[in-house]
Amino acid sequence: MRPSWPLSFVKWEEAYSQGNDLIDDLHHSILANLNALYFYANSDSCNHLVGQCFDVLVKNMELHVLTEESLLHDIHASTANEYRLNSQILLAKFIAISEQAKGDMYPAELLSFIRTWWTEHMKYHQYLEPFLIAEKQLFCRI
Repeated sequence: MRPSWPLSFVKWEEAYSQGNDLIDDLHHSILANLNALYFYANSDSCNHLVGQCFDVLVKNMELHVLTEESLLHDIHASTANEYRLNSQILLAKFIAISEQAKGDMYPAELLSFIRTWWTEHMKYHQYLEPFLIAEKQLFCRI
């Protein structure tokens, strides 16, 4: 029997594609983990996996921001240091909310935080685009 709640918390849209396979794969991975967390939190038979999903999601977020930061540094983008500072703040908030939510079988605050982060992150890619185009890189394409 299919659950009465939607199976996906955030669905991939083609507009999210950045034209860079590595970044797109990392974005896909974050959304897959987020959707798994949502599924486990809503499932009576799988909610014991919520804690494991938190750990994987934290690692994916860390890998994601480190990769984007490295790409910006490699092209000597003037926004690389700003990205690093914003990423450190983001990761600290994300980890704090994740740790608080670990004992909660329905981590509503974390899910809301990540959905908001995703929306803001896609907007931030629009901000990054001119820096990357100026460097003749194909990192962002929105």
